[in-house]
Order: sequence, then structure tokens, then C-alpha cells
Amino acid sequence: MYTDFSWQFVLLVYATTGGLAALLFIIMLVGTHFFYEAAYPESNNGEIEHTWAVHQLMTSCDWNADKKWARFFSGGANCHAAHHLFPNICHTYYKKINPIIEDTTQEFNIVYHNKTLSNMMISHLKHLKKMGIKE
Repeated sequence: MYTDFSWQFVLLVYATTGGLAALLFIIMLVGTHFFYEAAYPESNNGEIEHTWAVHQLMTSCDWNADKKWARFFSGGANCHAAHHLFPNICHTYYKKINPIIEDTTQEFNIVYHNKTLSNMMISHLKHLKKMGIKE
């Protein structure tokens, strides 16, 4: 109505940009929980062998957590451990929280998964392959 473009073209561009935005978000987010090194502990009578915080670290993966550009473009989704450990804290504080998480996990010998975006995606593909193998 307000442009010389046809309604079909406008609809196509709208669907394409929405689809690309969704794909980018999925690429950035899906590997934060579904990656090769993730632990999936089973409960014993409704309890697991470790604390809630350790569980969050075992089952989540950060990617480029120390990179300003990654935090900017992902809105903090790249700092997934901080997101789970401190759900009520704004993502703008993750740049200060992540070094504390890393130091604390090293001090107490707890696993902390922090990869590059490409390594997280590769780890996700390895996870998919492992899940597809029949035993």
C-alpha cells in the first residue's frame, strides 16, 4: 500500500528475514545444552549426586564468553552458565561474572565448558552423531 513492491515480494522478504533471524538464534543457542561433552546425569530416587550449581555447569556451555562482540550480538545468550547460575541478574553483568565462574571452577576442580562459537557448533554436531548411533 505504501510501496511499489508487490505484496508477494514483501511477504517473501518478511518470511526470509524472519527465518534467517530464527536460524541464527537457533545456531547460537542450541549448542549451549546439546553438546558432546555435556553430562546428562540420571537421578537416584529423585536426587542427583551433585549440587544444583554443579549441575548447571555440567549441562551448559558458554561460547566466546570473554568476547564483547559475542555478548552484544547474542544479548548475553553466549554466557549460558551465568544465565543459569544467576537467572535474576541482567546480562550486562555477565562480563564481570564469567571470570568469577571460571576462577571458581578452576579452584574447586569443577568442569566449565567455554568454547568458541565454531567449536560449540562442531561439538553439537558430534553430539547429534552420537545420539544417532544405535547400540
